Amino acid sequence: MNQEQIGKFIAELRKEKNMTQQELADKIGVTDRAISNWENGRRLPDLSLIKVVASELDISVAELLNGRKLNKEELEELKITIDNLLEYNTIEEIKRIKKSNSAFTLSFVFIVLAIIANELNFTSNIFNLDVASSYLLGSGVGIGLIALMNNYLDLCKQKNNLNKSNDNLVLRLKKRANSYDNKSR
Repeated sequence: MNQEQIGKFIAELRKEKNMTQQELADKIGVTDRAISNWENGRRLPDLSLIKVVASELDISVAELLNGRKLNKEELEELKITIDNLLEYNTIEEIKRIKKSNSAFTLSFVFIVLAIIANELNFTSNIFNLDVASSYLLGSGVGIGLIALMNNYLDLCKQKNNLNKSNDNLVLRLKKRANSYDNKSR
């Protein structure tokens, strides 16, 4: 994303609507200084404000982040890409939750068995329940810790994949924007 290009685009759209920086700031709940920082390319709107800014300027979020108006074809391609990313992310999240739930359930079962074995607290010549309860408790805690570590690693991997997807999307849009600019000249 090109901050300067986005800033110029915000300024251009604001001026087309005959709004001052203060009027736009009042509408979206920021200071006129924030608007000035955006328009001069020093900062971008906070992520929580992107949708509000785009709506106030009557453009899509994709257009705001690209710093230019997109044609219908570009918007449709972007929408399909985002929908696919969201669908993939949802499917992966469901798989991760199922895997995590299975591990935690197994961990819980081992811990409960350890507690039961410990409560029975009688010894047998064939089987020592104190040792068994220690093994069960250790196994339950171990499986639980492994499940937590897997969740953390999965989240890191998922974040990395999403960042790569976003980077690829930005590169594709930049290429398209450059070809669009070259055709305009």
